[in-house]
Amino acid sequence: MGFLQLELTLGMKWRLLLSLVLIAITVLGLLLFVHIINYNFRTTAPLPDYMDDFITADNGDIPSALHLTRFYNKAPVKPTGNLCWLECVSLLSMLLYIKPNHVYVHTNYPDFWPFDSCYSLIATNWTNFKMIHRRRRFVIGGNAINPNNDEFIAHEADITKLTVLHECGGIVSDLDVFYLPNIQKLLSRFRDGFDCIASRELIRDVYKMNLGFLACHKNSPYVRAVLQNYKEDYKTNDWVYNSGEHPWNLYSANPLFRKTVYVDDQISNHPSWTNVKTFLNKKSGMPWKHKPAFHSFFHDCTYNLANVHKQDTSFALMISFILTDAIKIHYDLTRGKPELNLAVG
Repeated sequence: MGFLQLELTLGMKWRLLLSLVLIAITVLGLLLFVHIINYNFRTTAPLPDYMDDFITADNGDIPSALHLTRFYNKAPVKPTGNLCWLECVSLLSMLLYIKPNHVYVHTNYPDFWPFDSCYSLIATNWTNFKMIHRRRRFVIGGNAINPNNDEFIAHEADITKLTVLHECGGIVSDLDVFYLPNIQKLLSRFRDGFDCIASRELIRDVYKMNLGFLACHKNSPYVRAVLQNYKEDYKTNDWVYNSGEHPWNLYSANPLFRKTVYVDDQISNHPSWTNVKTFLNKKSGMPWKHKPAFHSFFHDCTYNLANVHKQDTSFALMISFILTDAIKIHYDLTRGKPELNLAVG
């Protein structure tokens, strides 16, 4: 009897132990299942809001999202961190003639709003502007992005432009580019089946691409190839190799890119970079109204409306044209359907 009781007791203990083992295995299995689900959720989670916008905006027609980059070497403060007057005019021309649905500002200081200085020039729906945090990157492909020269922060901006075009598509522009009505004619090339619209410039009789303007659909093979070159062959001390020289060589040597990338010869050319001072400082007689845009390479933060009034130069005439057109369009829209509300003060 005692032996039987002992056997039953041992049996119950073994069954209890087996039950505990099974419970432990079940719990571990559940934890593993939850981990897998969480991992899959993280890797397939919805894209950030700004990327969702592009998925709907980049629908195979003309891209409708505009990307700007604003990188600072140190924390910006007002008013010096704000846009200069000419940069506000550049932005005004984008709103007037590109007519973007959204403007995305990619910056390492997303809590700093740099557009206060534009309020007297532009009255628009500023809620369509979104500040997107982009960390600065000091290394690309294992190579330093010239730590001894603060101006090379422009290379970080160029890498950001290419990255966001690859991720989302759209139009990237520098704030020294002034757009004109014919930009719509250029952008209509997308309807001819082109994947990208690029801009070239002529420097010392050698063509190079210029990243002051680039418009592409997302996942463009051309953008991917240019970006890959930054990772594999970044020239630390060469200002235009990765952003200009190599992108042009890629286009010239690749039959696919010659079919899918439309190259504009007006925005950053005619006048070329070496001759742009004539356009800026004289009435050059060089036609500009037919251009889709003018890349000025001009970064004078003291230039303002007073300079426009007193200077008799081609550049001043062009700025005056944009400002006058802004007033005209503003009044036309207030009489009709006010899709954009632009005013010049």
